[in-house]
This record gives sequence, C-alpha cells and structure tokens, in this order.
Amino acid sequence: MNSLFSLLICLFIINFSFSQVEIKAYEEQHTFLNGTRSSIAVDIPFGDAQVVEKQLKKELKSWSGSFYINRGEYTIVQGKHSTLGTNTINVYAKILSNSDGNLKIVFAFDLGGIFLSSNEHAAQFKNMCKELEDFAKDCSVKSLENKIINEKEKLSNTRKNLKMLEKEKEKLILDIQQYKTFIVNAEKNLENNIRNQTKTFESIQHIEVNIDELETKKKKVKRY
Repeated sequence: MNSLFSLLICLFIINFSFSQVEIKAYEEQHTFLNGTRSSIAVDIPFGDAQVVEKQLKKELKSWSGSFYINRGEYTIVQGKHSTLGTNTINVYAKILSNSDGNLKIVFAFDLGGIFLSSNEHAAQFKNMCKELEDFAKDCSVKSLENKIINEKEKLSNTRKNLKMLEKEKEKLILDIQQYKTFIVNAEKNLENNIRNQTKTFESIQHIEVNIDELETKKKKVKRY
C-alpha cells in the first residue's frame, strides 16, 4: 500500500511539473565540429546529465547508421529517420547547459549537402520539432524518476539511521538509569564509609587511651 501511494505521489509530481513547464523545440544556428549549422534545440527541464546522455545515445542509435562520439559531439553517419524521408542523413548532437542551469540538446540534420531548416523544409522541420519535444519530455520524466529513486534511497537510509539513533537513545537512557543507581549506591557506601571511619577513629583513640593507662600501671609496679 505504501509503495502504491508513493508511486501515485511521484506520478502526480511529474504530471504537475509538466503542466507548469512547456517544452518547446526551436531553431538556432549552432557551431559544431564541421561548422556553424542550422539546428533544432530543445530544453530538458529537470534534466540529469547521465540520464539525458543515456537517452540521447539510445535515440541516435535507433536511427541506424554509424554512431560515434568526438569531443562531446554525438554523431550518426548514414542514418535514417522516417520523419526526414527515405534518404540517408548525418546527424550531429550536443548536450549543453543553459544559463538557468537546465540542460538542452542541439541537433543538426544533414540531409545530403543541405541542413534541415524551417525555411527550406517547413513541414519536416515542424514534425521533427514535435518528435524532439516528445523526446525531451521523455528525458525529463526519466531524469525525475531517477532523482525520485535516489531520494527514496536516501529516505530509506535516513530512516535506518533514525532507527539506529532511537535504539542508541534507549541504550543511553538505560545506561543513565544504571549510572544513577550506581551513584545512589556509591553515595550510600560513601556515607557508610565515613561512619565506619569515624567509629574506627574513635576505636583507635580508645585503644590508645587503654595503652597509655596500661603503660602507666606498668610503671607503678615495684618489686619488694
């Protein structure tokens, strides 16, 4: 029941988050290793770098062709994507950080000597933007799910730590009670010790007096 409740809460958080955040792909000129190209950029709200990179690799590899990474640039050579027709394409992608701290991915699509742009390929550009927006949302959701898993693990460890602290507290309370009992007994023993010292000292004085009296009597004894 707790697991089901937690799952429902997580789904609510994710849906609420995306009802407040609009994911929109947009055109920009971006510099890749082979030059400045017309590109499609899409922000990844709440993106986790490792999750986003994993999803990007998976997505690009699904477009067939040869995949490789060079200096932070992800490339597909001689790939295919149904949205862009039947001809082979080259795809270049980079994961970047925005000024607001969020991640974004920039894609450039080489259709064979000309790069995808809103001016030259309006319909294809629009459809590709929609697909990349869906991809970005998926990245964001998986990033949030990963963060939720990490937070749940932290919560589990913190709860375990709390239980350890509670057990330690119980032991400390028991120790204090035992120490208090020990102190009470020690105080009683101290009082008895002081009384016994007083009695012993009085006994010593009494014995010393007896010795003195006996010595005096001894001196008085004479032979006739």
